Amino acid sequence: MKVGFVLPRYGPEIHGGAETAGRLLAERLRDVPGWSVEVFTTCARDTVTWADEYLPGEEVVNGVTVHRFGSRPKDVGAFDRLSRAVFPAPEALGDAEAREWVEMQGPVAPDLVDAAEASDCDLVTFHPYLYWPTVEGVARLGARSVLHPATHDEPPIRLSVFRGVFEGAGGRVFWTDEERVLAERLFPAIAAAPQTVLGIGVESRDGDGAAARESLGLGDRPYLLCLGKVTEMKGTSMLARFFAAWKERNPGPLALVFAGPVVDGPPAHPRRGRRGPGR
Repeated sequence: MKVGFVLPRYGPEIHGGAETAGRLLAERLRDVPGWSVEVFTTCARDTVTWADEYLPGEEVVNGVTVHRFGSRPKDVGAFDRLSRAVFPAPEALGDAEAREWVEMQGPVAPDLVDAAEASDCDLVTFHPYLYWPTVEGVARLGARSVLHPATHDEPPIRLSVFRGVFEGAGGRVFWTDEERVLAERLFPAIAAAPQTVLGIGVESRDGDGAAARESLGLGDRPYLLCLGKVTEMKGTSMLARFFAAWKERNPGPLALVFAGPVVDGPPAHPRRGRRGPGR
């Protein structure tokens, strides 16, 4: 079995959740007897601009063959303006307008999709649902495509163009049962289509729990951990507000800890307006 992976960005230095999950799966399948993998991706590292930062061509990353392709420049200002108009009522957009949003979102990399389609891969997986290569690739590969959507309950998923992505793929792979339930609620037709809940593996590493607690100022306090990108778009400020409201009703030592790449600053403490360990 030969499996292709289409991702908007790729590499161990890329911290996106869908990109990391796709890379780890590719690296594990690489070691399965009788299986081989290759990756089709862009030369970009930044999802805001999709600027080419890697060289185009072929390289080997952690034992996986990676094909990189350039993508069209993104008009960030125009995309942001369109998004502000779209997000309040995404269901109201027609198919043409929805596709325009996807193309402005990018990364538009026709050579990437051409290469994936022309490859001798038995299956080609697409990660996540949101970006142009997935929309274009699933439409062209049909039954040969497998969608790893990383489904979020967010405005873009209600654009009409994504129904074809979820329903048109040959198979669907979810990380959690909750994600599968959300996808089936949004796109009921997929309930009877090939799908599975695969989950995501977690690498075990050596660590020093005591040192981590000391660096965060936790002491012996119990804590909840929010692991992932620290950004307003991922709801970290909302979580901080909810936790502070809960603490008002339930005083005690429990702390909330955010761990992950900080995109737009850690959430300020809703009451004290402070940022810092264990706040």
